[in-house]
Amino acid sequence: MAVHQITTADRITANISEADISGQVAVGKYIIMVGDVSGGVVNIALPEEKPVVTPRPTPVDLRPRRFRGLLDRKDETQTAQQAIATGQILSFYGVTGIGKTSLLRQMAYDPVTADFPDGVVYLSARDVPVRDLLQALFDAFYESDIHYVPTETAARNYLRDKRALILLDDANLHPDETDWLLDMAPNCEFVFAGKELSLWGEGITRQVRGLPLADATALFVQAVGRPLSNEEIKLATQLVAALKGHPLSILQVAALVQEDDHQLHTLIQQVTQEETSPQPVVASLLLTNRTPEEQQVLAALSAVGGHPLHPTHLAAISRVTNLTETLNELVQRQLVIRTTNGFALPDDVAMHLAQTWQLTRWREQALRYLGQWLTEQPHPSLLEILGQKEILLDVLQWGVKNGRFAQTLPLIRPLESALQLTGQWETWNNLLQMVEKAAAIAGDQVMRAWAWHEIGSRALVLGQKNEARRWLVRALRTRQALGDQLGAAVSRHNLSLLLPPPINSHDNNNGQGGNGRVPGGKTTISTSVKVLWSFIALMALALASIVWAEQNPPLSPTSIVPAPTLTNPVIIPPITPSNTTTATLPSPTSTQSPTSTHTSSAPTVPPCVPRTNWVPYVIRRGDTLAALSRTTGVSVAVIKAANCQTTDLIKAGEILYLPVWPVTPTPTLTHTPSPTPTETAVPVPVIEFWADSVELPLGSCTKLYWQVENVPEETAVYLRAKPNHSDIAPAETAVRPIGQQEVCPSTTTTYLLTILIPNTDSIQQTITLFPYDDQPPQLFEWHTDVDILTTSSECGKNTVTFSVIVIDNNGIASVTLWYKTGESTWQSATMRNTQEEYWFTLNAPIIKDHTILIWYIEAMDLVGNTNRTPEENLPVEYCLR
Repeated sequence: MAVHQITTADRITANISEADISGQVAVGKYIIMVGDVSGGVVNIALPEEKPVVTPRPTPVDLRPRRFRGLLDRKDETQTAQQAIATGQILSFYGVTGIGKTSLLRQMAYDPVTADFPDGVVYLSARDVPVRDLLQALFDAFYESDIHYVPTETAARNYLRDKRALILLDDANLHPDETDWLLDMAPNCEFVFAGKELSLWGEGITRQVRGLPLADATALFVQAVGRPLSNEEIKLATQLVAALKGHPLSILQVAALVQEDDHQLHTLIQQVTQEETSPQPVVASLLLTNRTPEEQQVLAALSAVGGHPLHPTHLAAISRVTNLTETLNELVQRQLVIRTTNGFALPDDVAMHLAQTWQLTRWREQALRYLGQWLTEQPHPSLLEILGQKEILLDVLQWGVKNGRFAQTLPLIRPLESALQLTGQWETWNNLLQMVEKAAAIAGDQVMRAWAWHEIGSRALVLGQKNEARRWLVRALRTRQALGDQLGAAVSRHNLSLLLPPPINSHDNNNGQGGNGRVPGGKTTISTSVKVLWSFIALMALALASIVWAEQNPPLSPTSIVPAPTLTNPVIIPPITPSNTTTATLPSPTSTQSPTSTHTSSAPTVPPCVPRTNWVPYVIRRGDTLAALSRTTGVSVAVIKAANCQTTDLIKAGEILYLPVWPVTPTPTLTHTPSPTPTETAVPVPVIEFWADSVELPLGSCTKLYWQVENVPEETAVYLRAKPNHSDIAPAETAVRPIGQQEVCPSTTTTYLLTILIPNTDSIQQTITLFPYDDQPPQLFEWHTDVDILTTSSECGKNTVTFSVIVIDNNGIASVTLWYKTGESTWQSATMRNTQEEYWFTLNAPIIKDHTILIWYIEAMDLVGNTNRTPEENLPVEYCLR
C-alpha cells in the first residue's frame, strides 16, 4: 500500500493560518515551548530560566459582586457562620436555580470573612477538573514572571500556610476529589456549592431547598412589577407553592404574567399538570410565541451548549441584526442571563432546547464560524480565546462526536495552546484524548501522531516517564512512517530527555551536551524555530549527499549511506527496529588499520550524513577519534562526517555514533611500579541502560544497551527478564560492564540490570518493552436479528439487534455501530460486549412508508488499529395509522 508522504512544506502550509498562541511554561525542572507546529518542545530549564514566583498582596479579594435583597436563607446563613467559626468544611447542595450562587455571593461579604488574613477567593468550578482548580488556587495567591504550573508537591508547599476562605460554586466533585483538594490547602476554609453532595462523613452538609411560601410570594410580586389584587395574591400563593418555592422558576413565571395572554389561573393549571417537576412546563411556556429573531438567538446559544457567548460571536452565528433589542427582551423573560463573558442560557432552558429543537444546522454554523474566527487576521488573543473556552470545548466535542473532525481542526491547536499556557492541564489532557480518538476514527494519522506527541510531552514534564516514553515512541514511529521529518525531530528530541544523563556531563562546558536541551542558549520560541529550520537545511544537505553517493559509488566496502535522520545538535539513540538490514562491517583486530586505495590525493570526506544503523557510544576519558577509528575499523573522516564533527576534539560524557561497539585491544603485560597509596575520593558509580525502542511490533527484536562506569573491577553485572514480575530462565545472566543484547520479547517484558558492587548495596535499573500487534481487529459474523424489519404482522415493532464477534491480540478498546437513513448524517452508538461477542439494540428511526437503514460496525484495539465491516442495507417498514 502506498503511503502518502507528508512533507515539511505541507505541514507548515496546513498550520500557517492558525491562531498564534505561543509562549513557554515552566513545570518542575522543565520548560515546555508552546505553539510549535509539530507540538511542544521540552527542554531542561537553565537556572536563569526558572520562574520567579512571588506572593500576591494579601488579603486577596476575589469576591463576586454583592447579592442584594436576599430573601430568607437565614438558616443557611447561620449554618455557614457556624461552620466558618468552628473551622469546618461546608457543602451546600440542591437543584439548579435553587439559589446556591446567590447564597455564596451573600456569604462572601459576611463580617466573619474578616478573620481570614489571606482573603476570600470565589471560583466557578463548573466543568473544571479538580487539578485545574488547584492551579486556579495557586494563581489566586501567587504570580510568576513566566507561565508556571507547579507540581503537586510544589503546590502543596505554596498553599499549606495560606489561611483564606475559598468559595467554590458549581463544584460537582467526587468526595475523593474533595479530600484531595482539601489536603492541598489544609489551613483554608472551604465552602462548596453544587448539585450533588461533595463530602462524605466530614464537615457540615446542608441541602438548599425552595423559599418559604411568604418569601416566594414576595419574590413573585416583586418580579411582576405591578400591584396585585387580593385575588391575584391568592392565586400567586398557589402558583409559587406548585413551583415548590424554586426562585428561578418563580422569576420565569412572573415574566409570563407580564404578557397579556398569560393569566394566573391558567398558569396554575398548566404547572400543576406535571407530576414530577414543573420546570420543563415553565420552560416550554416561556419558549411559546417567541419571535423569529428571538428563536434565532436561542438556537445560536443552544448550539454552543448554552455557555456564555460574546455578543460579537452571537450576532455572527444567529445572524440577527437588532441583537441588543432582542437580548433585552430575552433577558427580561428570564430566557437569557448576562454573564461576565457574554450571554448564556439558564440550565433548564438549555436542557429543554437540546431535547426539543433540531440544532444540527446551528451547531454546524457555530463550528464553521468559530473556526474562521480563530484563523482570521488579526488572530484572537489568549484572553479572548479563554473567554470563550467553554463554547469552544462544547462545539469541538460535538463536531468530533458527529463526524465533523475536519471542520474541528482550526479549533484544536489554538485552544490547546491556551489551556497549556494557563495551567489548565487536566482539561488539556481531556482535549488531547478526545482528539486522539477522533483522529483514529477519521484515519488522520498526522493529527493522531501530533496528539500522541502532546500527551507524551505532558507526561514527560509531569514526571510520568513510562507514559511519556510510550506516547512519544508512538508519535516518533508514526511521524517517521509518514515522512514528517520535522515532527519526528521534535518527538525524538523530547524522547531524548528520558535517557539517563551523560557520564561526566559536568565536564561539558559548551552548553550543548548533557543538559537535555535543544542547543542555542536561552530557550525561546524563536530559538526553537531556528533549530528546526537548521534541521531542514541539514536534511537538504543529506538528500544532496544521497544523490552524490548514487553518482559516485563508494570505494570501500565499509562505506555506508543509510537514510538520513536527525543527529547533532540533538543527539539521542535512534528509535528504529534493530532488525533493519544493514551493511556488514569487517571484524576489526588490534593490528588492523584502515587504508585507502587513493595514494595520489587525500580521501574525499563525504557530506554530513547521519547513520541510523550506528549505535550510540558515550565518550569516556582518554578516548580519541584515532583510537575509536582503530577499534571500529572506520576512518576518522567517516566518523566525523556521520556525527557532524568539524574538529578532532571530543569530550567525555558526549554521545558519539559508531558503526559497532569499540573493541578494546588486549593490553600487553608490562611491569609498572605501584604508586604510593594516597587518600582519594570514592568514585560515584555511573550507569546507563537504554533500548533502541520500548515499543516494537510483535515478533520483531530490539537491542538493549548498558554502560557501567566508576565501579571496582570485582563488580558483577547481571541482566534478567521479568514478564509479569516473575523471573524466566535463565534467571541471571552475567554480562560485561559495557555491552548490548538483542532481545525479542513476545509479551510485555521488564529487563532488570543489576550491578553488584563489593561491600555496598546492589544498584538496579529497569527497562520495560511493549510488543504490540500491528494487525487490525478481526470482525466475524456481523449480522442483525432480522433480514427485513417489517410491521405488516408485528405492527409497532421498531427495534433491531446488531451483533458481531471481534478478536484482537492487543485487546479491544471500543466497538461502534454507525448508522444512518437516506441523506441523514451518520450517527454512532457504542456496542456492549458479552465475552467475545458485541451486540447492540437500536430503536430504528421511525419514518413513514419505507426506508433503508445503512449501517456498519467499526472496532479499535488498545494501540489504535481499526477495522470495519462493509456498509450493509436493512429495509425498514412501518404501519401507517
